[in-house]
Amino acid sequence: VCIVEPAAHPAPGTLSGRLSEFDGFTVRTVDSVPDNLDVGEALVLNSIPPAPGSIPEDRVLRFVEGGGGLFAIHDSVYPYAANRQFIAACGIRNATGAMQLVIGPQGQFMQINLARGDPADPMARFPVIPAPESVGHPILEGIREFELAEEVWVQNLMPGARPLMMANVGDRVFAPERFREGPVPIAACRALGEGRLAFFSLGHFAEMYADPNFVRLAAN
Repeated sequence: VCIVEPAAHPAPGTLSGRLSEFDGFTVRTVDSVPDNLDVGEALVLNSIPPAPGSIPEDRVLRFVEGGGGLFAIHDSVYPYAANRQFIAACGIRNATGAMQLVIGPQGQFMQINLARGDPADPMARFPVIPAPESVGHPILEGIREFELAEEVWVQNLMPGARPLMMANVGDRVFAPERFREGPVPIAACRALGEGRLAFFSLGHFAEMYADPNFVRLAAN
């Protein structure tokens, strides 16, 4: 496993250490996507900042299409980042019900409305549940409903992207109406060419990266 992890990651080295505990895993951690990707490795984009050029889209997509496996976490798949070709290839689509037009002295812009729990507040946790249509999928082996306090954005999925997990935020934390309409997809997978990719869009806070449910999901 090759983990690409920025220096400002909320839990540096945590995922690498936890995956190394599993039999059969050899893990290396680097700070940028290698120039030469080895299809014998799984590539993990571990909360890469949503800045222009932070993910070399063409190189990463060629790697997957050629038979590589990829797992992208949190900001790596922020739907409104600059790396839209890569994010679209993950099967993510816009969710305008979670956007708000803001008009101010400097003009107008679209604000992305988030739901955010506080890890220090045990009452601000919400369920993360397997998608009913994917129960039994190998990525969900050993995963049951569990709770997190995390940052959630809303996203839609393309046809053919298989939902894996949902965040059932409801009114457990302050959130826009869109979150109270029902669970929102936070993890999905799909085939791309000869390879496969999956993502998990939570990961704003350090606590999640050591959660045994997330670690098991990442290992799967």
